[in-house]
Amino acid sequence: MIERYFRGGAPSTREHLRLLAVAGDMVMIPFGKRSQLYERLQSGEVDRMRQRLFSQYKDPRPAERVMRFIKG
Repeated sequence: MIERYFRGGAPSTREHLRLLAVAGDMVMIPFGKRSQLYERLQSGEVDRMRQRLFSQYKDPRPAERVMRFIKG
């Protein structure tokens, strides 16, 4: 079952599971957590960043295109 469902695009299932383990270690270790926190806070205060991003998306055209696509 592992061979069937975990191979993905890797040359072998063993290599794919090793890659998943390395990715998991990078995310779960303290260095990964510090990096994640830095990425989140590097642009300044979180609330101000949300306000800046929201102001960029006041244009209704993308939403209108999506609704036309859904209805069409």
